[in-house]
Amino acid sequence: MTLEDVWKPLGRCFKSNKKEKIRFRNALKSAIIDDLKLLKREQKHSTDPFLSLGFGILSYLDMLKSLSGLFIMITIFCIPLFYIYGTGEAFSNERSFPVSRFMLGNIGASTMACVHESMRDGKLELTCPPGSFHDSSHATFGMISSEIDAKFKHSCLQTGELDEEIASNSDVYNCTSFIDHTKMNNQLSTECHGKDSCLLSLHGMTKSFGRDPSMLKPNGQCGPLANFFMQAPCLIPH
Repeated sequence: MTLEDVWKPLGRCFKSNKKEKIRFRNALKSAIIDDLKLLKREQKHSTDPFLSLGFGILSYLDMLKSLSGLFIMITIFCIPLFYIYGTGEAFSNERSFPVSRFMLGNIGASTMACVHESMRDGKLELTCPPGSFHDSSHATFGMISSEIDAKFKHSCLQTGELDEEIASNSDVYNCTSFIDHTKMNNQLSTECHGKDSCLLSLHGMTKSFGRDPSMLKPNGQCGPLANFFMQAPCLIPH
C-alpha cells in the first residue's frame, strides 16, 4: 500500500464541498427555469444582477424607468407652450427673467390701474404692469372733496359708499361735477391709450359749469386740496 492510497480517503474528509453546493444551486435554478418553460428572451433577464434583490426592488426600478420616459414625453410636448410663455414680458423687470420668462405668469394678466393724487400736484401718473397696456375708453375718474371723511380721500373709484357719504353730508360737495370730462377723455386717448405708462396733466381740468365757483378757489372743497382719482383697465395683447 502506497502513501497515495492512504491519503485519498483522508483527503475526502477534509476537502471542501463549496463548489458542489454552488453547482447544485445553479442546477436547481436551471431546473426551475426549464420547468417553467421560459422563453429565451426571458432567460436572458435571469442574469440581471438586481434579480437577487427581490421583486420589490425590480418593480421600483421599472417604475422609475416608466416615469422617466413619461416626463421626457411631457417635456417634448410642452416645448410649444414654453415658446408662447417666452413671448410675454410680465417678468421682464425681474432678475430671474432668463428663467421665469418660460413660466405661465410671464404672459401677464388683465388688471386695473388705480391712482389718486392731490390736485395741487398738477399731474397724475398712470402705470400698468409690464406686458399690458391701458384701455382708456373704459377709464373712470373723479374728484373727492377735501372735506370728505379721511377713509374716502384716497379712493380711486367713486363707489356707492362714497356717493352715500356725499349725499348724507350736506357740507360735502360732489367735486366730480367740476371736471371737464371731454378734455380729460381727450388727454387719456392721446397720452395713455395702448401704452403701459403715461403722465396726465391736471391743470385746467376743472370748470365751474354754472356751479359755485368758490369751490374751486385755493380754500374751496374742490380746489388744490381735493383729490383726483382714476381707474383704468390694463389689458394684455391678444
